[in-house]
Amino acid sequence: MNCSARVLVRLLVLCASVVALAAPCEAVNNGIEPACTDTRYDGVGLILKVNNPFVSCSQNVSGTCVLIDSQTVLVARHSIIASSTSPLPTIGSRAFKVRFRRAPDGDFRNSYFAGVNNSCHGDYTEVHVHEFIRPGNGSMDVLMGRLEFPIPWIRAIPAEIESAAMPGTGEPIKVAGWGYAGPCFRTGNALTLRVASGILPTQTNGSCCVYLNPCTAPFVAGDCYACPAGGPWVVPNFLDSGAPVLVERPCAANPENPPELRVVGIVSTTNSAWRLSEWNRNGTTNTIAPPPSPCDLDAADVNHDGTVDLLDLLGFLGGWSSSNCLADVDGSGTVDVLDLLWYLGEFFA
Repeated sequence: MNCSARVLVRLLVLCASVVALAAPCEAVNNGIEPACTDTRYDGVGLILKVNNPFVSCSQNVSGTCVLIDSQTVLVARHSIIASSTSPLPTIGSRAFKVRFRRAPDGDFRNSYFAGVNNSCHGDYTEVHVHEFIRPGNGSMDVLMGRLEFPIPWIRAIPAEIESAAMPGTGEPIKVAGWGYAGPCFRTGNALTLRVASGILPTQTNGSCCVYLNPCTAPFVAGDCYACPAGGPWVVPNFLDSGAPVLVERPCAANPENPPELRVVGIVSTTNSAWRLSEWNRNGTTNTIAPPPSPCDLDAADVNHDGTVDLLDLLGFLGGWSSSNCLADVDGSGTVDVLDLLWYLGEFFA
């Protein structure tokens, strides 16, 4: 038996001991809530305006945002300030914060609400925005936000920034947001993370924006959308401003892995989203970095710090022993010994 085999056997014995001690194991219209195990959507957050920093739960929901690296979010400008000439919140003022559905221990909640009279407590991660940054193009309805500290346990969704990477006519897209889910404007269930899938209508070459759907664009609560035949179309609703428009990027080297997501746009209206290819090419000094290859993401990197080490192994064993959904790495719906074997294989690989 070689050294690697001996280590594996010892770990299996250790994990068997853990088993003996462990306890038994819609926003966008027509959207579907992402499963607990699908961490690809953890970076889609709520942007909250803080009314009184000294009073718990003194806040208003301003819209949706997306984490593109461990400390940077993108949000619709109109969710933060009234116009392109309005002053930005003072740096360090803690006027806004971001909430993500996943807690540091892996627990999650797709809904903003957590019981009667308890709307701002539950399983989540919340971080104040330290600074907002304007794009070089003043008409672009997007702001960048730097968080007070990085949150590597929330899986970011990297941004595509090349014009050639923007989706075209008929291509599939997804929009993930926390807005209303009804067929009419500002109706239906709200403040639940949902993901809607569809295809793009005819796009205009060289346009600033992704044309999301050919439906009517109501602005009065209760007015219903009217959509022509075709599609399926993706239709954002109220509070979906700032939601990411997403495309999937498969890894050719590991086609059995779920495709990775990339942000290509930020929702501005019920019909359109600003292309992220516009951000870097308009002279801003705060550029968006190119996204990593989907193959650069390691399944064994539990804490997403870019290194596979003992902390990842201990983190996985802790979640596995408590039957945390994130330990269901084989996607069977049950946390069991097969998940442990799958992870150990990835770890030692």
